[in-house]
Amino acid sequence: MCYRLEACPINKSLLKSMEFVVNYVTRKIFRTKSNYVINGCLFHFTCVVLDAIRRRKIRFITKLCNLFVNNACNEISYLELF
Repeated sequence: MCYRLEACPINKSLLKSMEFVVNYVTRKIFRTKSNYVINGCLFHFTCVVLDAIRRRKIRFITKLCNLFVNNACNEISYLELF
């Protein structure tokens, strides 16, 4: 569900939609309607949507920045040769 979502901007309505899907599936898996049980399961299985998106975005941006830094350093080294 979170495949390549880290490259997209996330607004509140998209986040709520994703949380609804995760809650609905969790309700079906555990056959319960209790929000307390659902929230407990999601917390213990680390399936909190906002946290997952946040971790993926941080990892994506870090890799992207490292890529540009390495390319920039290589370009500077190349330009200094002339």
